[in-house]
Amino acid sequence: MVLWDGEVGYLREPLIHHNYESLAQFRKKQNQYTQYEAQVWYADGKRARGRGFVGQPLREFFRRFITLQGWRDGGHGLFLSLLMAYYAFVRQMLLWKMGRKV
Repeated sequence: MVLWDGEVGYLREPLIHHNYESLAQFRKKQNQYTQYEAQVWYADGKRARGRGFVGQPLREFFRRFITLQGWRDGGHGLFLSLLMAYYAFVRQMLLWKMGRKV
């Protein structure tokens, strides 16, 4: 939640947000987020299904590369979209492993 006390305006230039400094830092953060998301999903009663191993990564790639226009960033956008699709797969794998431990 953002609390703002003042006048609201518009940016004249795009906001460039760098939330990681290296690929290693990005991967470390994504591994943490993926583990957390899988735990939340499992606690909410979600379980891994076969179609999720393909569907989730495909949806994530489509969302990143097409919907969010990652294609505009060229090879970098393609690489990040593929990497996020990979993490969607990893999340499904973690969810599946959690279900097997019961």
